[in-house]
Amino acid sequence: MKKINKKVLIGLIINLLVMIVGIYRLSGEYGWDSLTKGFAAVMLLAFLTSLAGVALLTRGNPAGGIVGAVGSAFFVPIGLICMIGCLQSRDNIRFAGHAPG
Repeated sequence: MKKINKKVLIGLIINLLVMIVGIYRLSGEYGWDSLTKGFAAVMLLAFLTSLAGVALLTRGNPAGGIVGAVGSAFFVPIGLICMIGCLQSRDNIRFAGHAPG
C-alpha cells in the first residue's frame, strides 16, 4: 500500500464526485431518458474500471496502473490526477526490486 501515491486516492475520490455530480445534473436537465441512462452507465463503468485498477495496485499488481489509467481517462481533464498517480504507482511497483539499498 505504501507504493500507492496519494494522487491515486485523491483522483479516485474526485472521479467519484464528478460522476455523482454529472449524473445528477444530467438527470435534472433532461430527465431519465435513454441517453442520460446510457451516459450514466458509461460513467459508472469508467469509475468501476478505475476502482478495479486501484485494487490491483494495492495488491501489488503493476497491471492495475494501466487499468486505473484507462478508467480515469473518461473523466478528462480532472481524471488526469488519478491517471498520472496510477501510472506513477505502477512504475513504483515495477521498479521496487531495482532500487538501491
